[in-house]
Amino acid sequence: MSPSLKSLLVPVCLFASIGAMAKTLDQVPGKLTESDLLQAPFVQLFDLSVDPHEDQNLARKYSARVKQMVALLKEEIASERSTPGPNLKNDKNVRILNPRDRRLPGFVRNRFE
Repeated sequence: MSPSLKSLLVPVCLFASIGAMAKTLDQVPGKLTESDLLQAPFVQLFDLSVDPHEDQNLARKYSARVKQMVALLKEEIASERSTPGPNLKNDKNVRILNPRDRRLPGFVRNRFE
């Protein structure tokens, strides 16, 4: 793993565009779970020091790193903090991805179990 990739904090991106989302969904048969969308091929990971145009998705190659980053994001959501300090209380049910979110295109929502 390149040194710069080791130091990346949270460059996790769920889909770069609607087109990328549709193309990826076409490659995966059947119904999906929320956890399916938190790993490759749905999550994107790039080493911007060598790939500034985001042409090579490294999420599958560095799946352990993706899991670590998603776990960190979940921890920050649970504690309501990304900075040091006491835990805060969420006033809403915050999720990385809500399959029932009406902002997701219908073709995505329809693929969930």
